[in-house]
Amino acid sequence: MSRPFNIAARRVREIMSLVIVRHGRLPDTDDVDIYLMAVAHHLPHYDRAWQLDNWCRRLGLVIPDSEIDRIVTEVEARPRKWKADTLARELRTTYDERTKAGISTIDCIERCSMTAAGATCDNMPAKGLKNLCNTLH
Repeated sequence: MSRPFNIAARRVREIMSLVIVRHGRLPDTDDVDIYLMAVAHHLPHYDRAWQLDNWCRRLGLVIPDSEIDRIVTEVEARPRKWKADTLARELRTTYDERTKAGISTIDCIERCSMTAAGATCDNMPAKGLKNLCNTLH
């Protein structure tokens, strides 16, 4: 018997893949908050702090408990349901990164910005983007 599809769990894995493609491990910079906030929003509400800490450790970075608690508190105060294009803009996911990481539940910023600017599928620059756009219509 197979388990039902869980988009939140899939996105947590895909954000991990994106981090690996971009940096090889979780970067120890201020930008790490972008990844942590996105992941925290996709973790189940029970034991979220432990799960976020575990996710960080799996990517080679130990985050102080106070920082984990701050992120979890912020996420629980204002939970969000992320759309694929919103998450793409937040993470600045490019089409190349999306392809290399095998991401399917997070869009790419090229498509988001082009469709927002009124571009049609016919004038998308890359063949892959035309195919992606055609599947979304």
